Amino acid sequence: MVDPFGITSLGLRARSPAVAAFQSQNLEASRDFHRKITDEPHRTNTKKTYAKYVETGICHGSNGLIHSTVLLASLASLSNSPLGASLSPQAESLLSIIIVVVALVSTGFSLAFSNVVKKQEYKAFYEMEKRRESWETENFLEGEQKEMVELYQARGVPRADAEVIVRLLSKDKKIFVDVMMKEELELMPPDEVSSPLTHVAVTCLSFAACGLLPVLPQLARLFWHAGCANSMLASLFVSYVALFVAGSLKSLFTVTIWWKSGLQLTLNGVLGSLVALLATKLCCSVFL
Repeated sequence: MVDPFGITSLGLRARSPAVAAFQSQNLEASRDFHRKITDEPHRTNTKKTYAKYVETGICHGSNGLIHSTVLLASLASLSNSPLGASLSPQAESLLSIIIVVVALVSTGFSLAFSNVVKKQEYKAFYEMEKRRESWETENFLEGEQKEMVELYQARGVPRADAEVIVRLLSKDKKIFVDVMMKEELELMPPDEVSSPLTHVAVTCLSFAACGLLPVLPQLARLFWHAGCANSMLASLFVSYVALFVAGSLKSLFTVTIWWKSGLQLTLNGVLGSLVALLATKLCCSVFL
């Protein structure tokens, strides 16, 4: 089966032959899978980058849906208050659309920007620590070797074996530093492939586009005077359906069953809506 986005290589490990063999305890299937890997030369799968973008889009799209669902639930409660009673149906729809669109665009941009800043800060911190480890390895290799031996000993490796492992690893100082970054400092290398600008675009677009789905009934009532009598309820219904679909898609990147993942995200939206409804009613009763 063609996998244009490389999802199988990154997100669908739960459906890979190796995982399937483990789950069914099929030793022969596991051996066949690993023989195939051994017989083939190692290749870096550049499609993993696209899979990360797909995963990012689904994740932030789900967040956008939750965001707009909570806003619409609050607006639905507000429409039943004295303040909302003075609005016409078209004005109510227009107000809902404006609030949701502005909130989605601003929040989506802020979320994307903060994620990029966080990645850049982590990259700078990682490179600083790597330079420090490289400097220490160049000037005091014995001390770094001793630290790694003690680390492996603490994990249950006999000292003699730990010394052999560290001695072999430290023959190549670059590899030794990379191992120390992961084993000693517990720092994984930053993502050097995916573009920050592309990440911002995917985050913003997925957050806003998915978050706009629940306002479709409001658009129908505003521009075509169509839709059901209570477009707020219709918007919430669209939200819950979209959340279930998004949750099902998220299962591509987890080991959770698709329908369970869909129900979990839908439940998140329902509970968020209830909290928004109650909070809005409380505020209206206090201030209006």
